[in-house]
Amino acid sequence: MGDHSESIRIEYDADVTSYSEMLEVFWKCHSPFYPSGKQYRSAIYYHNEEQKKLATATFEAKEKEVSQKIYTAIEKAEKWTDAEGYHQKYYLRGKKKVFKAAGLSEAEVITSPLACKLNGFVSNYIARYGSVEGLKKDILALNPPEDIKKLVL
Repeated sequence: MGDHSESIRIEYDADVTSYSEMLEVFWKCHSPFYPSGKQYRSAIYYHNEEQKKLATATFEAKEKEVSQKIYTAIEKAEKWTDAEGYHQKYYLRGKKKVFKAAGLSEAEVITSPLACKLNGFVSNYIARYGSVEGLKKDILALNPPEDIKKLVL
């Protein structure tokens, strides 16, 4: 694959969550304060000029708020390539019992909302940055296999 940046692609319903809200979560959930090579850098990718303006405005506000240099790139979203399968839902794959109980195909590991939410759940990411109860409710609303329901509850 060569020269690449490891990133996540988030698909969301703009009628439910705004791009500005997505940026707010972005700035809360990572540290943009250290320079790095292309592979592990901090970046925001935009799809149109409005998103670019919003990303730039939040970048400038964050830099002013913290009074230090921020190393987050703001770039136009271009070609997307999914990572190799073993990189998909890394934390979920590490919890073999949960991963097996989910019963997901390799394609579903990449595209399934259940896989995404379970990955967040097992990584304890949501516990640090959001609501565990909300995540449990979201997982259960997807009507997962019984073994997953037991693990989540």
